[in-house]
Amino acid sequence: MITVLHLSQTDINSDSRILKEISSIAKNSIKVVGLGVGITPITRLATNENITIYSINLLSRKIKYLP
Repeated sequence: MITVLHLSQTDINSDSRILKEISSIAKNSIKVVGLGVGITPITRLATNENITIYSINLLSRKIKYLP
């Protein structure tokens, strides 16, 4: 089975364009793993048996001022 890795600098769970793209790839019996940046700590969301989405919390989002 082929596996596709989708890297994103945005939150995949709230971006419909990326979710549509991942869903269309998964329809062809291809396993898709999505890795994106989220607001919550590391989470795993499986919307389908062929789709796995990981969200990573970046600590740099909390920094308001850099000298």
